[in-house]
Amino acid sequence: MAIAISILLSVLFLGFVFLYIKSNNKEKWRKYLLLLVGIPFVVFLSIFIYLVIEKQAGKRSNKTDSQKETSIKGINLGDSLSDLQFKYGKFTKEKDQNKGYDLYNVSSVLTIWVKDNKVQMITYECEKTSDFTVLGQVQCGDDGESIIKQYSEKNVDIKCFSGDDTKRFYSVEKKNLGFILERNRVVRLQSNAIQIEKTMELKNCS
Repeated sequence: MAIAISILLSVLFLGFVFLYIKSNNKEKWRKYLLLLVGIPFVVFLSIFIYLVIEKQAGKRSNKTDSQKETSIKGINLGDSLSDLQFKYGKFTKEKDQNKGYDLYNVSSVLTIWVKDNKVQMITYECEKTSDFTVLGQVQCGDDGESIIKQYSEKNVDIKCFSGDDTKRFYSVEKKNLGFILERNRVVRLQSNAIQIEKTMELKNCS
């Protein structure tokens, strides 16, 4: 948009210069040229200020989005277990540890993995119907193609589950995100700060 306006103004400016050169009444054209120089200057200055403001707003937006990438239902990686229980109430702790992590059930579908009083992983089991929960740019029910579209193929690592050909695990390590898909639909959202392979039986897809 800004480039098109610049080209248009440049053409108009050159056109007025040409008319000025060919005109017999140069005094009158001097006034027009003054306006012609002043108006583009104001327009260019306005565009420049707008682009600077837009760029700064984009940086703030990206920073906010990146902070939300690892959040599920208001719980973030690195949150203190004691602070969360103070805020939401006491969670139900599972009897057995998993790979050295304590598991707490925040709800029937939301689980946090805790070590040294810090949340290291959050898992959310999507409801079977009408669940619009979002993690990053992915929503429950999305397919694998939409994940790749959002994060690009080079950033998405796809693993298969041992003994279950209907399931896949899509991980976006740079974003600390993971998604379990069943029959090419997201059924679990996962935000993690630990190595996924240590917590699930995954293999390379053949």
